[in-house]
This record gives sequence, structure tokens and C-alpha cells, in this order.
Amino acid sequence: MFAVLEEAWGVKPARDGRGDAPAPAAREVTGTAAGEADLAAYEKTIKPLLGARCQACHGALKQESGLRVDTAAALRAGGDSGPALVPGDAAVSLILARVSDPDPATRMPPEGEAEPLGSAEVAALAAWIDAGAHGPADEQPEPDPRQHWAFQPRLRPELPAVSLPAWRGRVRNPIDAFLAHDHERHGLLPQPEAPRHVLVRRLYLDLVGLPPAAEDMSALLADDAPDWYERLVDRLLADPRHGERWGRHWMDIWRYSDWWGLGDDHRNSQKHIWHFRDWIVESLNADVPYDEMLRQMLAADELYPDDPSRLRATGFLARNWFSWNRTQWLDETVEHVGKGLLGLTLNCSKCHDHKYDPIRQQDFYAMRAFFEPHQTHLAAARRSLADTRQALEQAAPADVAARQASVDVAAAELLAVERRAEAAHAAWAAEDDPAAAHAARAAECAVAAVRAERAVAVAKARQSLAAVERKHAQPAAGTPGDGKELQAARDALAKAEQAAAEPDGLFTPFVGATWSATHFRGSTGKDPAPSFLATSTGRRRALASWITDPRNPLTARVAVNHLWMRHMGRPLVTTTFDFGRKGNAPANPALLDWLACELVEGGPGESPWGMKHLHRLIVTSAAYRMTSSTRDAGENVRIDPDNRLLWRRDAIRLEAEVIRDCMLALADAKKAGASEAKPVKGSEDEEKAAVKTGGEALDAWRQLGRDGVPAADDPARALVAWALLNHNDFVTVR
Repeated sequence: MFAVLEEAWGVKPARDGRGDAPAPAAREVTGTAAGEADLAAYEKTIKPLLGARCQACHGALKQESGLRVDTAAALRAGGDSGPALVPGDAAVSLILARVSDPDPATRMPPEGEAEPLGSAEVAALAAWIDAGAHGPADEQPEPDPRQHWAFQPRLRPELPAVSLPAWRGRVRNPIDAFLAHDHERHGLLPQPEAPRHVLVRRLYLDLVGLPPAAEDMSALLADDAPDWYERLVDRLLADPRHGERWGRHWMDIWRYSDWWGLGDDHRNSQKHIWHFRDWIVESLNADVPYDEMLRQMLAADELYPDDPSRLRATGFLARNWFSWNRTQWLDETVEHVGKGLLGLTLNCSKCHDHKYDPIRQQDFYAMRAFFEPHQTHLAAARRSLADTRQALEQAAPADVAARQASVDVAAAELLAVERRAEAAHAAWAAEDDPAAAHAARAAECAVAAVRAERAVAVAKARQSLAAVERKHAQPAAGTPGDGKELQAARDALAKAEQAAAEPDGLFTPFVGATWSATHFRGSTGKDPAPSFLATSTGRRRALASWITDPRNPLTARVAVNHLWMRHMGRPLVTTTFDFGRKGNAPANPALLDWLACELVEGGPGESPWGMKHLHRLIVTSAAYRMTSSTRDAGENVRIDPDNRLLWRRDAIRLEAEVIRDCMLALADAKKAGASEAKPVKGSEDEEKAAVKTGGEALDAWRQLGRDGVPAADDPARALVAWALLNHNDFVTVR
């Protein structure tokens, strides 16, 4: 995969900057009416059928048995077994025999690779072959996968000229120029700008996730300055709630999940994963460059090992950690690095070569090798003793004072032991024979180990005796075996106490305390002792550099597609996690590339990879400021009823967390927004950015509202408002 993509970066792109293969010339349909019908059947039915069921193994990416099925001519030429079909005679055509074979072991497509052809599809294929198996004379084969648009270098396209009268005077930045060019080509007219109160509310909900306060709305409606809108944008981008609002978006893309389990059984993610969440929010508020955020997420422990504030970013590697299956966790890490950062479905190559993209099975495991040495640390976050003591004294001062005497005794005993150890060490160091001193230290350690072992044995025996005595004291006790069990426990305790009182004597250290080679078949007697690196492998640092390299054509395109989708209501590439050949082409390729270049290079006075610059560009465009109403839309509704070319601004359905926060804000509650660091378990007033995202059942808000699933279409839920307002105590009590 890496070699193929890097080779593609060097391929000279086409003049449009996307490197797509030139479109074939218009086809002429000539001949008899029967021939025309045969050709129409091929283009409408047969070619799409073969493309969906057979082309993954018999196309440009792979040619199993030397066969390609992407053109009618290739079918007639056949492969290693001869022609795939005989024009005019379906009965003797090999392709028909293979797709209709009743034996799943020999039928095509192979079981598990694709759905077998239905009887109607087999009949359509047979009819086309019997009619002569005609295809267009100028039919082009599937282009080389390396020429796919997403794998081509990013080139900043030239801004198109705007000649449409309806757009004159309305173009606020280059985004509008690209959209106006599309409108002119399709005969569309842009909708007028939304009223000011709509724009204010739109900006607030989009950038900070809360509605404007009444006094803020009044002040903005009365503001006559020509730059009122730009000043409001800058103020909201500087608001700390901006990081909370957009942190929630990126948490969805990066697959953030809180830890969860059953009681104290920690099964998923990492207990301190909320540090990663806070790092996301803080980084967005500080406008940390996107490429730097990715580098820290993938390799902060290798890049900044002594910086705890940056180490929090490696929560990206610990999220979704699965206690029962490390393989599943690593596979999902590879999958979501591919989808979230590169827009590639790497998971499709786990069991075999990718059917559509130039990704081999070994590429999947090569990517996984970047993460293999990584281990998730489950210990508590380090905290100073002074901080812990101060917190305990504030929480339970009486309890701390009562226990202080025990602490003082233990501290005195520890000090005495340390002084004896220091004196013994000084005596050993004064010995003339270093080897003898070392042996003495080893013997003392062995004695200490045996003493500790005896103490543990006594404690266990006492615990067992106490358990038997409790059992014997129960009213239901009194069976003949109870007396024997009690006596056995007492004997075990006496034996343990007697052993503990015996002199230490001489003890032999445990065998195997030093390393000895384990020999496998074919190994030699001189196998070296294992060595362990004192530092990380550096693998993830190399991966992070490759992903964030400005020459990588995917990273910036994927990022701006997510930004655009959340501002405008629909992505430029509808398959947000699949920029490969199975995904959809961008609705406006030039605009996508221009935005990607703007992110990587930055605008005048802007830092490279700064996301606030992109936010500002999008929300200040005339396209963003258009009304979402279809009133007086004229021919627009007929030409583009789905608004794919953005002649109006889409009405965007709010997420569950934003609906909840809006209700809290309007009820004058103090919990709107996200201010606390850690989520409060069971609190319905918990903040939106700290909503529990684990494996438990979703709460009412997330079941009724729009949850953040970037790649899923929102289903129509006609009864959401009724269910939300009438069946939720959270709403009614406020």
C-alpha cells in the first residue's frame, strides 16, 4: 500500500489536478434495433452486474486466472481457461456455467466473496450472450487503480471566474466562486442570505453548541457595524466552549470511548481516558495544527516522552482497549487509523487482498506492526503524596486524624529499617573481597524472602481458620465433618507459626534466578541472551510522519471533508470513511482540493494546518450564510431537488447533546457546556463533552436525538419531539 500510494503521488496529474483518467468519448449506437436493445441491456444491466459481483477479482486490480470482465471485449478474449463466452450461444459459454453452478465449491463468485447471481440475473446474462454479447466499440477498460482521484497529488486549482449575475457582489471568498461555477453550469440560482437572527443562532449552535443569550441576541441585532458578523465569528472561535463543541465531533471521528465494565471489572478502553478527551478540547481551543495533533496522538510517547500534557494525546491508542482480546483491539486500531485519518478501509484487507483498492493483505499486518509493541498502561495516574493528603484532609479530616498515629508508628519503623540497611550496606562495601560482599548481600536477600514467605503463610492460615470458625458458628452447622475441618485449620496455623519461629539457617536461592537459553529445534548453544530496548521502537513516530507529510494526498482531504460536513450538513465526499475506489467521487473536486491545500499551506498570516482558519473561511462564505428555505426557489427545486449543488444551506438536525444543552441554557441551568474534568457517573446534568460513551445502554437523550455517527444517514423519526417532551423527566422537571 505505502509503495503504491507513494508512487501515485509522483504520477503527473491531469490538468484538473485530480489525475482522473480522461472520460471516454460519447458512444455511437448503430446497427439494427435488436443490436441497440442488446447494447442497452449490456450497459444498463450486465456491466453493472459484473462490476458488482465479479470485477473485484477480475478487474484492473486483480485478474484471477488471467480473466478480466470490465469490458465485453475482455470477456470474449477470456483468460487461462479460454474465452469466457461464445457470442450467440449461452449454453456453451463458460461464464454462464460458472455463475449457475449448483455446487458452492465451484460456483462463481466464490462463497463469502459476493452474493451469487439470482435466477433473473442469470437469465439476463444468458439472453445478452444469446443476442450476440455486444458491447460499445469504444468501451474503455477500468483505469489503473493508481490513477484514482484520491491518490493523486493535491494541486491548488485556479479560482473559476464568476459570471452568473445572481452571484455578482455576493462572492465573499473562494468557496463561493467554486459553488457559483457549478450553479452556472447547471442553471441554478443561489438563495438569499438568511435573516440576521437566524445567522446569529446558526453560528452559536455551530461553533459553541449553545443558543445565544437574550441580551447577546439583542445587542447583535442592534449592531450596525459592517463587520459585526466577522467579529462574532472571531469571538465564538475564541470561546472555550468551541473546543468542547468541536471536540465532540472529533471524538466521534477518532472513536473515543469511555472505559466500561461490570462493577470493578475493567473491560474496555482506559480508566483515565478522559485525559485524552480534555487534550482534544484544549488543543482545539489553542488551535494546535492538525498535523501536530495527529503526531501526538500516534506517537507522543516517542516524540515528547517527558511532557505529560502531550502524553495525554496517546489516549488515541488506548481508547477501545479490549481486556479479553488484544488482537481485536489492534485490528480495530488499524481499521480506524485507516478510516479516520486516511479515509481508507484497511480492515477489508485483513483476511485477503483488498478487492477494490491497492492494499494487500500483508499491508494490513504491516500497518498493525506499527502498533504491536504498544501496551496499554492501566495503573492510576501519578499523583504526589502531598496532593493526595491534602485532598483526604479536606474530604475526611476526622478519619485522617484518627489514623495519623498508626502512620507515625509505621514511619518510625521504616526509618529504623532503612538505617539498619544503610549500616549493613556500608559494612559490605568495606569488605576487601567484592565477590564475598556480593554473596553476603545475595544470602541476606534470600533470608528476607523466606521470612516474608513464612509471614504470608501465617496470615493465610489465620484467614482460613477464621473462615472455618465463622462457618462453625452458623446455626445450620453441626455436621460430623465440621469438627475435623476446624481442627485441620488449627493444625495448619500452628505449623505455619512454628515454621516462622525457626532459625533462618542457610537457604539456597531459587533455581533460574539468572537467564538460561531455551533451545528450539535448529538453534545453537550460543544463542544470545534477550535484550530489551531502553526506548521505544520509533515505529509510530515514522508512521505519524508519513501520515502528516504534506505530500500525502489523503490526510488533508479527509480532514476538510469532515469539517465541511459538520458546517454545511453534507460532506463533499459522501463516503466519509472511504476515499477508495469503492467510495463516491467528490461532489466538487476542485473545492475539495482547494480546501485541502488551504489547510496544509494556511492562508495569509495563518499557520499551516490550522483548523480555525478553515472554520472561519467556511462560516464567512456566502454559501454558509444562505437561507435554508425553498421559498421562491423557482427552477432550483426541479433541477436539484436534493440540494446536492448547495444552492441553499441545508437545515441540519442537532445532536442529542446540543438539544439537551439548549434546554439547560434556556432553563437558566448552570450545567450547560462542559466545565468539569471527569465525568460524574449517573449524573443526568453531566456535560455534553463528558457524556458516557461506553458499552452500556444509551440513555434517553442519545436514543431519541441524533447521535454522532459521521458515516450514517439520519433516519426520519417523526415522533422524536413527542417522545422527548412528554416522556422525559429531565424536561418536565425544568
